[in-house]
Amino acid sequence: MAMRKLLITFCFLLILTRLWAQNNSARSSLLEQKMRWYGAAADKGLLFVHFDKNIYTNSEQAWFTGYLLHPPVHVDSNHTMAVALIRNEDSAVVAEEKYLMTDGFSFGNMFLPDSLPPGFYSFVAYTNLVEDGKPRAMFVQPVTIKTMVSPSFLASLKLAPKKSADSVTVLLKADSKDIFNLIANAVVTYSIGSGRQKINGKTKTDAYGSASITVPVKHLTAASNLLKVQVNYKNEKKQLQIRLPLTDNARIGIYPESGHLVAGFSNQVGWEVKTPEGTPLNTQALLYRNGIVIDTLRTNVEGIGRFSLFAETGNDYTIRLPGKDTSYALPKPVAGIPLLHVADAVAEDTLRITVSSKQSGKWYCMIHDYTELYAGFDVELDNAPARGFKIPLADVPRGLLTVTLLDAAGAPVSERMVFAHYDQKDKVSVTTDSAVYHTRQKVTVKLKLNPSGTDTSGGTLSVACVQESRLDTRNNTDIESYTYLAHQLADLPLRKDPMGAGQENKDFLNKILLVKGWRKYNWAGLQKATAADTVHTGIASLKLKGTVTKFEDRPSKPVFILLAADTYMKELRAAADGSFEIRQQDVVITPDRKVVFVVREKNKVGYNLKVEDPYAAMNRRFFSWLPDEEAGLRYFTSPNSDSMALKAGDKPPTLATVTVSANLSDGNPYTVAARNNCGDYVCPYGVLNCMNHTWGTPPKAGKRYPKQMGTQGVTYVMYSGCIEDLPENKFALFVKGIYTGKEFYVPDYTKISKSEPMFLSTLFWDYATVVNSSGETELSFYTSDITGRFRIVAQGVTTNGVTHAETSFTVVSK
Repeated sequence: MAMRKLLITFCFLLILTRLWAQNNSARSSLLEQKMRWYGAAADKGLLFVHFDKNIYTNSEQAWFTGYLLHPPVHVDSNHTMAVALIRNEDSAVVAEEKYLMTDGFSFGNMFLPDSLPPGFYSFVAYTNLVEDGKPRAMFVQPVTIKTMVSPSFLASLKLAPKKSADSVTVLLKADSKDIFNLIANAVVTYSIGSGRQKINGKTKTDAYGSASITVPVKHLTAASNLLKVQVNYKNEKKQLQIRLPLTDNARIGIYPESGHLVAGFSNQVGWEVKTPEGTPLNTQALLYRNGIVIDTLRTNVEGIGRFSLFAETGNDYTIRLPGKDTSYALPKPVAGIPLLHVADAVAEDTLRITVSSKQSGKWYCMIHDYTELYAGFDVELDNAPARGFKIPLADVPRGLLTVTLLDAAGAPVSERMVFAHYDQKDKVSVTTDSAVYHTRQKVTVKLKLNPSGTDTSGGTLSVACVQESRLDTRNNTDIESYTYLAHQLADLPLRKDPMGAGQENKDFLNKILLVKGWRKYNWAGLQKATAADTVHTGIASLKLKGTVTKFEDRPSKPVFILLAADTYMKELRAAADGSFEIRQQDVVITPDRKVVFVVREKNKVGYNLKVEDPYAAMNRRFFSWLPDEEAGLRYFTSPNSDSMALKAGDKPPTLATVTVSANLSDGNPYTVAARNNCGDYVCPYGVLNCMNHTWGTPPKAGKRYPKQMGTQGVTYVMYSGCIEDLPENKFALFVKGIYTGKEFYVPDYTKISKSEPMFLSTLFWDYATVVNSSGETELSFYTSDITGRFRIVAQGVTTNGVTHAETSFTVVSK
């Protein structure tokens, strides 16, 4: 794509400057070419997955829509999206499925196993395309799994008030809900670290339910300071975590605006303060010049601040937190380079920059995003220490840009990040017909794209209505902030809707652009880019692979295998080595079903079928590939076991009795549902695979059960049994296929008994709602028996990019 020609005007002199885009400069053309190469090589696609919530329980369904945004490889090549639920603590894969992707969209739901203990997990999603053995487009959604079981006792951790220079002590307290029952002699096991540096220990609570754990400070590092504790008492377990303090020193980052402290000018400087564990610090500090205090600095709740400093050569500038001895040095002031200043980095249609220099000189200014050069022009300063420029952004896409100044040798000397067209987006209005509803009352929602505009834009949104307490701010992400910020910038502070309207959000983004840099793109990488980098010879597509053997050896003659998926059947022929090809389109199947492979030989004795699933292997090494800032998402803590259980009003009252029988049957204190190997169950009200209640008992073969048929009511079916429970036949194999989307069931209360409890935290889910600006789209559903706040989240893709909107309402008892 040729470099766009933008009009650059001097702010003060209103003189047109010569655009480098209008000449045939070899350097300009080479930079433009290298950016295209570099962008094509670095961009592996952007995958975002909208999950209905980020706090789940075991035996619950997770609903989601996957969006593959501007894929660099043709969209049809991404035909499958894999989703796995991985336990953060040990990277164990606890659930995994594959879903059909069409035109960049993938829809699905995943049942969370009833055996899941409460804790911190991550959904990881990626498409079938891999490069050098790793997925090209990946997405991680941290989630918390809570238990519905009513605990018989609670446990908590806290740091001991008395500190020691050599060790850290943690106090554990276990309390019974019965004040006459003390949690004495409970077994406490703990660990910290990993590998050879791992520390394991064991103790017991005293007569009052207390215990202490002491860890030597010498064993604590930034990568190994999470203490994991498990309390066992009468077959009930509590798993707790607490992060131990490392040192008294904070982590401070200092970021002069243009990359340097330029001598002789007032510099804007961003700074960031975190604890050694990475938690932002809202604090203040003192700024020193040659050991003398010259200013008091402050950070906000995100641990970020900004200050001005007139820098002079020969001076030392340092920052020191009050009461601390450690000083943090600012970069040494430098002379002879220009100062690049942007007063407001969150631009609308025009970007304003100022270039200052104490010396005459000529530089080249680039407006780019490391993938495309949008404008380039000369900056010449002669007897004028500063010049301002206004840069119209009409032809620049919405999002992050970089302003770079190059010297005569083509080396970057100053750089600044900005955001173009902050308010230029498709907006969605989400309105409900009331702000307050009773339990089991109908809710009507209207969606409209660009309600105040006159354009003809359209879009497709996924819409969820969930209990607000099931959305943890720490895990919240939306398609807009992920696309424009989180996907590009590293280690962003937690903030709800960071790209929402209002000056406060703009101020936040201005500070972020000052202290955060590109994660995927850098100048050194750009300089090394070549045309060969765009070839992507290492790209491959994951495929299921089948083999058939006879008496553990390759068959002596051609073998035919029958493949059956739903009503589709196909005959496959194995190659001479026993391998046979499995096409993606042959294993697309209805959710909750399986693909069947059967050897088509009269005498089946000795035949053995195997299917290798490369997605399963990928899931088990996924966490090892994550960047450090994403891997850090795995280490949230829960020092209080009560925080990992649902409150009484958010779960069915029948769970207490179910829990008791489950504990006796399998010894797992977190099991609240019994299912057979196929995942089939009968809820307490006798419905087979009930959509409203996900606990019960396994069904019996040959018995008739009522079964919900989506929105079509209830019918009776004869349960024929689970194929997984049949005697093992090695010549037949049942394999998980690639699932199509499943309809979310909206309860019809005219067909449900009033005595039947309905504790649904997800009231509504629609994976693909079509919206436009010419009229309103109406949706409706019912509240359940849960009271409190509920939130509607609508997000997706539109004609002009991506969009996100939310609204809330309250449910009260009748």
